[in-house]
Amino acid sequence: MPSPSDSQLLWASFGKLVREAWKDQPPPVVLLDDLDRCNPDGAVKLLDDIRAIITGSENLHCRFVVALDRKAIVTSISKKFGGAGNYDGNRYLEKLFPMTFAVPALDTHDAAKLVELFLDRMRASDTALDDNHRSAIGVALGGTLFANPRLMKRCINRYRLVIHFEEALGSEQPVRLVANTRLASWIAATERWTILRRLIARTGDEFWGALDRAVKGDVGSNFDPDVQALLTESGAAFWLGQHLCTGSSEASQRASEYREADNRLRRWGL
Repeated sequence: MPSPSDSQLLWASFGKLVREAWKDQPPPVVLLDDLDRCNPDGAVKLLDDIRAIITGSENLHCRFVVALDRKAIVTSISKKFGGAGNYDGNRYLEKLFPMTFAVPALDTHDAAKLVELFLDRMRASDTALDDNHRSAIGVALGGTLFANPRLMKRCINRYRLVIHFEEALGSEQPVRLVANTRLASWIAATERWTILRRLIARTGDEFWGALDRAVKGDVGSNFDPDVQALLTESGAAFWLGQHLCTGSSEASQRASEYREADNRLRRWGL
């Protein structure tokens, strides 16, 4: 009789571990969250390890639930198996997971309610978040572009820090609603597209007028690779068109307002 393969030994060992630890109990469920936040090679290797455990082991007394950004993982899988031609990472996932669920995207109403929920939870312990600041945060995060709970909480926390530092040290920074709305919007945009902070610091008003024309389809505008990459990012061109590139005559004014918001962040090392 041939010796058992490494895979067979793995199945037997893991199966024995589960049966002994969960004897006469429902199958344990192994939960893996945020797989896409791992190193791309490490994420694919982990999927390979799961596949090695479950493939061919019909009586495995265990279940796996994996939460991931499908687009990011598919890209990583396709890159790993790129030598096999135009390999589609979706095929890999479909064979590994017999059932998948897509988390529905938040609509504008849901996003606004989620922001209100976060702000209401903070209101009891944070008297600095008055109606002025709540309105600024609501305007910045109320749409679908930043409708991600983790992103929303990061943005709100950064905004709160700026306000606390300015008030605690008697800062003379502007407190008008429009200035705070620009601050909240800039925090949201730079949390998602970090390159914006480098661009606002190193470019003059003329640049934003030219970028305005590029966003509106003037492909003849010549920008460095950083800007070209930014314009391919999901939602970036839309946000720029709404907030910075509102028309060549307004672009320099908006750039000045967002540069002021960036200075408020940099003053406190944020």
